[in-house]
Amino acid sequence: MPAPTTPSPTGSAQQQPGSTMGSQAATSAGDVVDPRSVVVTVDCFILALLGLLILLRLPRALVRLSKFEWTRGHFLWYDPTPRHLPSYIDFNNSAALSTFGLRRLESTKGRGHTEAKETLEKTNHGATIQTVEHHVHAHAQHGIYDTYPPSKPKGNHPPNLPIIASPSTLVTLPPIPIQALAPPRHISSCPSLLRLFEQPLRSRFVPGYSWNQAIILALYSSCIAYPAFYRSNPFTDPIRAGWIAMSQLPFVFVLATKNNVLGTFLGLGYEKLNFAHRFAGRILVLAANVHGIGYFYKWTAAGNFKTAIRGPGNTWGLVALVCLDVLCLFSTSFWRKRFYSVFSLTHIVGITLGLVALWNHRETSVPFVATAIGLYILDHVLRLLKTHPCTATLRPLPGLQITQIEIPKLNTGWRAGQHIRIRVLSSGLGWFGWSEVHPFTIANASHSDVDINHDHTQTLGDGNGGDGMVLLCKKAGNWTSRLYDLAGAEGYFGASGTGKTVKVLVEGPYGGPGHAIFASYSAAIFITGGSGITFAMAAIQELIREGAKGRSNTKVVELVWVVQDPGSISPLLPTLSALVKQRAHTSIRLSIHYTRALTRKVSLTQEELPSRLSIKPGRPDMVKAIDLVISRRLEIQARRQGGAGRLNGLLVGVCGPASLGDAVVEAIGGLEPPRKNQIGGIELHEE
Repeated sequence: MPAPTTPSPTGSAQQQPGSTMGSQAATSAGDVVDPRSVVVTVDCFILALLGLLILLRLPRALVRLSKFEWTRGHFLWYDPTPRHLPSYIDFNNSAALSTFGLRRLESTKGRGHTEAKETLEKTNHGATIQTVEHHVHAHAQHGIYDTYPPSKPKGNHPPNLPIIASPSTLVTLPPIPIQALAPPRHISSCPSLLRLFEQPLRSRFVPGYSWNQAIILALYSSCIAYPAFYRSNPFTDPIRAGWIAMSQLPFVFVLATKNNVLGTFLGLGYEKLNFAHRFAGRILVLAANVHGIGYFYKWTAAGNFKTAIRGPGNTWGLVALVCLDVLCLFSTSFWRKRFYSVFSLTHIVGITLGLVALWNHRETSVPFVATAIGLYILDHVLRLLKTHPCTATLRPLPGLQITQIEIPKLNTGWRAGQHIRIRVLSSGLGWFGWSEVHPFTIANASHSDVDINHDHTQTLGDGNGGDGMVLLCKKAGNWTSRLYDLAGAEGYFGASGTGKTVKVLVEGPYGGPGHAIFASYSAAIFITGGSGITFAMAAIQELIREGAKGRSNTKVVELVWVVQDPGSISPLLPTLSALVKQRAHTSIRLSIHYTRALTRKVSLTQEELPSRLSIKPGRPDMVKAIDLVISRRLEIQARRQGGAGRLNGLLVGVCGPASLGDAVVEAIGGLEPPRKNQIGGIELHEE
């Protein structure tokens, strides 16, 4: 007769002490190891390691929270405030003044030109206009803005002061921000003493995976191996494997959620933690199978498999095991890349049914399942709060095989490098096209200062003062191909000349630079491939805007864009030219490299391009490009400060195929350490 039993966490029956059980056979008589205490101890150790990592990254988080950056990157919204101050502001309209951050200290209604001007001169001694005057003067030196409006003022008007247009009471102001802030403080991701180890950890041990990631996974595996083998034999003690599987369930969920609690504290997007989610999920599935198969063997050997499996808890355990195996099978790269809808559907069904099965499997599994459910619900509540129903305009860009999506009613709330998840509600995508959600990087800066003209198919606004969100969706799979066809269904600009209008659900923003602040670096170079240009355009626009407000340390920016066909750049050329021309206090250069032989005549010549935009054949020399940016920044430092002062490092941003990221990492490693130290170190950001 079998010994008395008590519930196990994920397996069937756990024998009482004194019975011939695998876990007790591995220990001396009377020396029983409680599997629950072992796995809980290991979980606490993992949490302590995560807490230490969060503590090490805390200085960067505090700098971001202490500046203007902390309000951005969480929720999208629409800001009706114009990007530029208008030429004239009604000085008698308090509401109009407050819109632009101005405060009327004394009414000018009914007074003459002289009295009104005196009022402004008195105001100039206060903080409000004084900030504007200083900001205008600083940027007028660089030739960014005209101090006066197009029509020159009459008389001897004091320089850099607002002008009263007589006889009306209208104030003329230059198109500048009202308030200027100091540049953000820079906190390096790696202390200077440890930079020697930065490049080896950053280098790849297999394509797409760094040694840094490999060490993290090895450390995690060691933590799991301890409870698996400590005074236990996995072949004879399936209970321990069940406890391990359940203890990892919350970790798998916290690493999988889009609104990642762990990523928020670490300053990493969910996509950066996805490698750990996949690994933890496979550990969970492996432990669950060791647990289940171990009991199947015991029951079969005892000749009571049919009787044992009919137990309510055991039946639910079998259901949970099947769900986990199905999830693991359909989460492989084959299904994710080729049949994403199948991957998504199996995840939804498998997670829902699997959690129900685990809840009913054993009472001891309830706390772990409840934690996972809590994380899952929190994530979906935040997803709902971040979702906006909008009207979008689709336009095809034939040269790039890209669909441009413009969403005018969402124009702020994101940071450069962040992406959104979009669902297009149109029957033109097929019967179930509306059910698919796809991520795309936002191609413009939040509330961008770059004006756009649709007549030239530019991509960052509407030419009429609008500056909504813009997405560039590469025609790559079935869904994006149907989207491209839908955009061109009514011709290039549609029947009305304004593009194809559709309803969409926009969720986000997600990802991005995390705790890093791009404007805190002394220089930046963005190396992109194909549609990865979207990340670079948004980042450069943001640097231009922050520089115009006096909130950027970045004096040199370089963009290297690798494409296959040079003719494909035509749709984006006006936008890229506009980026180069809006240099503010930042020196911007763009180089485009095409990798295929010309198959058709390209009308673009270097003479037709801006002086700081070049098109070259062949792949770029990345080591040379990065070194050139360092040289340009050092030249500026020597010219302005005589070489004195500390530089804040070079940001290298990468967006494109995994092979491009690997090549950039290799290029950074090709620079000598003293060269990197000259600019304050090199930090890599991959999208």
